[in-house]
Order: sequence, then structure tokens, then C-alpha cells
Amino acid sequence: MWKLICAVICCVFILAGCSGGGANSDAAAPPVPLAVIAQAPRTAAADVASYAVPQTGWYWNPAEGGRGYAIEVQGNQIFLVAFMYETNGVATWYASTLTQQANGQYAGELMRYAGGQTLGGAYKAPSSNRIAYVVAAFSSAGSGNLLITPVNGDQPVSTAIQRFPISTPNAFSTSAAGFQNGWYWNDAEGGRGYFVEVQGTQAFVAAFMYDSSGQPTWYVANATLNGGQQLSGPMLQYAGGQSLLSGYKTASQKPGNSGNISFSLNGGQGGSIVLPGGGVVASKRFSFNPDPPASPPSCSSPQVYINGACTTPTASAEVRPVLMLLVSPSPVGTTYQAELCWGGASDDNCDLLGNSVFVSIDDLRDPNEDMPATLAYVKQVEDELNAMLSRIWSAKTIPSRSTVLSILSQAIEQDLADEGLTAVPTATKAFVDAGYPAANPSTVVPVCNAPQVLSDGVCKNPAVVCTSPKILQNGECVTPLPLKVDPIYGYMEIPTPVSHASQDYICKSWQVIGAPIKLSSCGLKAGSKGGYSVVENDNSGPADVCYRITYKDRSTPEKLCFITMASGEVKQPACYSCGTTGPGVNLVELDSFKPK
Repeated sequence: MWKLICAVICCVFILAGCSGGGANSDAAAPPVPLAVIAQAPRTAAADVASYAVPQTGWYWNPAEGGRGYAIEVQGNQIFLVAFMYETNGVATWYASTLTQQANGQYAGELMRYAGGQTLGGAYKAPSSNRIAYVVAAFSSAGSGNLLITPVNGDQPVSTAIQRFPISTPNAFSTSAAGFQNGWYWNDAEGGRGYFVEVQGTQAFVAAFMYDSSGQPTWYVANATLNGGQQLSGPMLQYAGGQSLLSGYKTASQKPGNSGNISFSLNGGQGGSIVLPGGGVVASKRFSFNPDPPASPPSCSSPQVYINGACTTPTASAEVRPVLMLLVSPSPVGTTYQAELCWGGASDDNCDLLGNSVFVSIDDLRDPNEDMPATLAYVKQVEDELNAMLSRIWSAKTIPSRSTVLSILSQAIEQDLADEGLTAVPTATKAFVDAGYPAANPSTVVPVCNAPQVLSDGVCKNPAVVCTSPKILQNGECVTPLPLKVDPIYGYMEIPTPVSHASQDYICKSWQVIGAPIKLSSCGLKAGSKGGYSVVENDNSGPADVCYRITYKDRSTPEKLCFITMASGEVKQPACYSCGTTGPGVNLVELDSFKPK
């Protein structure tokens, strides 16, 4: 199998000089540990800066009164609870812990809890069920957008949210309370909780728990602050409003109230809650992110952040090398040329380390050949060598360019020669022997940025259950790239799938290794607005295909599905909510492939 690798891998070593600029960032796997989460692709640093960290408090959509969102921020995580209604109008709520991603957004699973403790009942542990995935992107500290993607394949729903004004006549007055806004609970009664926000001396609070049948329900109260520590108000219930995925419906308040709820909280972030009927709940702040990952240091000019530290840039400051896979179309036919080289990701800037070889497009498409497993191993080698180089640079023991090139090329050549799958351990030993002990993951304990976790001394994404088209490789589910092969339709004997003027449109394609699907995005060469996308089913039979599509002027993708695609069929997916007048398709991703 290993001999095939020379037909699919181009390891490109980029060693750049740096003066007055930033450093190369670590190569990253998909930023969330969720196999099918609908999340926008990573953006450039300038775009990341446009996302804000939200304020803790209540959020709503003014055009959708009757439902709301309790949000608290701790470090790089958000705990969010959304109160709303079932499709039959009964009150319900959903909860999610969202983690900040590399692109500045927050992502997590949206859970529904049931079977827990009632307002006046004894403690019962609830059960949970994943309903959807949620991505939150905040354009400012007080406004943003929630993208809800149901796990059952229903269309995603996007909702604009903003801070909810409580205090009058001056909205968002500084809290006069001697305690923090946010979540409170009793840690012996997990599954129900209380959210408190005070603006000035006015508060809006909510209690999330369960009704007598075990279904989730909620109560809200308007309260006035007394003595800086006391809150009290009648608990109200609502019904008949908008559900998670439906259009707006006006909610109505149920007659009467369920009795008073009182809070006595202190600056030590503890206290008590008195429920209707006199039941007392010993409460404390809910700490859902006690150990957030360390943040990069803030560097003062003229220093810049390079390789994990503030550094005064010089003309000779080297940024760590980054390995990449490259497969490019051959000059003729429907084959792809692969070269083992270093220096740059283009034919004009690539010094060969071996002979050029060719692989056919059929080999790339066929999930029954060795190629998918080979590519998965090559991808694993790339990721592990990148992690090794990152550890070496972080340890401030930086080898020369020639040393890096020599060790990595010899390790890869030896692996090709003996087919022993030994590239990573060979390179590790060579770096350690050369005086760079950080190459061995057991010698360092890196700080992992969420959602990655420490595994065998390396920051990795948590393992997930393998579902097609993922491949199980060395005990982990490996996304079969997709491998970007960049053909131009109507060229090199690749049929043009959609009638267009080939001199005006250019298409970028991704061959999904392990699934006979090709995804393409096409746009005008001149950069004008407009474009289209293409999905091709190369399977021998029909298949159900779902995809995610993102337009260049949108930050979040849309998930859509073809019910059935015939063998050999070519279709143009549509992104209706993205609009068809945007500046072309930016990304098309395979979500699921199910042969019929």
C-alpha cells in the first residue's frame, strides 16, 4: 500500500522569513468535534476579528416575542438555554454548551432534557437527547445570529438575536446587585437551573425544570432588587408560542401565577432560592468552564506573536515549516500528477525529492481500491509531522532548514522503501538524536485549544463514530480529505457538466476519497458576481446525497439534500437563503452519501 503514496503525496516544506508580520498558524483539523455540524469555514484573520465575544445576559428577537435565550460566557465557552414552545404550544427549553472555534464563532450540540425534577418535587436525574447542532456568530457584544441545524435532516433555521432590555427608562443600566448575572444551580440537583440578569435595580429571572409528566418547562419572573442582594417576583408561565423550527406565533400568558420565587444571593456567588410553597434551594454559581485554554500573549510593538511567544522580528526569524498534500492535474488526459517536493505549492516553485508519478481519476474515485486507505495514512502522517514541528518550534529549539528537510525527506523515503508505515517514528528519533527532544510527544505537555483534547501527548480532535464517507484509520475516524484536485471543467477531457462559456467560468473541484462524489464550485474568472455549484454522482447506482454550500458573502453554510441522484447524474445545488446574486460559490462540502 505504501508504494502508492508516492502517487498521491506532495510534501511541501514552507520555511518563510518574517519581519514585522505574524507567523504561520498551526494547520488545523475541522474545528468542532461534531461529525455533521453546520459551521462556516475558517476565515482569514481580518474576518475572524469581526466576530465579537457576547455579553452575558438575556437575548431575543424583537420580532419573535415570547421566546428567548439565556447566555453566559466563561472563557472560550458559552452556556445557552433557549426557552420556547413545542409544536403543540406547550412550553419547552433546550440547552447547549458552545465552544469558540478557530474562526471566532461558537459551536455545540443543542440538547433536550426530560424526566427531571419538578418545581416542588424531589430530585430526579433527567435524561438528554440531542436535537440539533447550533452555531452562534456575534457581530457585536450585544447582537448576533444562531444557526440551528436539526439532526433529523430538516432544513437549518437562522435567527438574529440581540440583548433584551430590562431596565427602564434607561435600557441596559449597570447592575446595582452585589452578585453576578448568569447561571445559578444546586450541584446536587443537576438538570434544573436558574438564570438571573439585573439591569439597574430591575431583574428578569427564569427557572428551568420539568412538569409532572417529566417534560421540560420553564417559569419567568420580573423582579426588583432590594438591598443589593434580594430579588422576588411572581412566577409566570406562557403557552402557544413559536417552536424551535417554525415561523412566528404569538404566545399567551397562562392565567394567574405559580407563586413567588425569591433569591438571596451574595458577592461570594452563593445564597439561597425560595420556591413557591417554601422549598429552599441552596444555590451557587454554575461553573461550566473552570479551565479555559490559555490565550496567546498580547504583544506590544515592535514585538509580534511568533511560534507561541512575543518576539522582536528580525530578517532571519524563521516560521516553522508546514507540510501540505498536493495533487495537480497532469498536462494531458484524465490523470493527476503527484510529486514529492519542497519549496512551494506550485509547479514553478517545487524542488523534486523523487520522480513524478501519475494516478488516474478512477483510482481517486474508487472506494474499493487501496487509494482511500493510503490517502488516509498520508493525511495522518502529514498531521502528525505538523504536530511534531509545532512542538519543536514551541520549545524554542529550532533546527535549520537543511536539517528539517533532510530528516523529513529521509523518513519518508525510508517508509516508501520498506513499506513499514514508519515515517513518523523515524522522523521523531532523528530529531531527538539531533538534539530536538520536543519531537517526542512524551517530553512535552502541549496546551490544547478547544475542542481538541490531549491524546498521546498531541492535541487531537476527539474520536467520533465513523459514518460514511469517513474511514476508520488506526482507531480513529478519518474524514476522507476531501482531496482538492483543482481540475478545470471542459479541459483535460473532463466533461463540462453544465453548459457555459468555458472561457468565462472556472471550476474548482474536490474529489471525495472513499465516496464516489465530486463537488465543484464555479465562478467567473473576472471576479464578477455570479457563479454556480455542481454535485456529480459517480456511483454505479443511485444514491441519496446531502451537501453543505456556502456563498462568498455569507459566513454560515446551508445544508440541503437531493432525495436521489441517478448514477452518473450531475446536479446544480441551490442555496435559496444564501441568494443567487452573491459573488459566487465559496465552498461545497459533502454532508452524507447513502447508496440506494
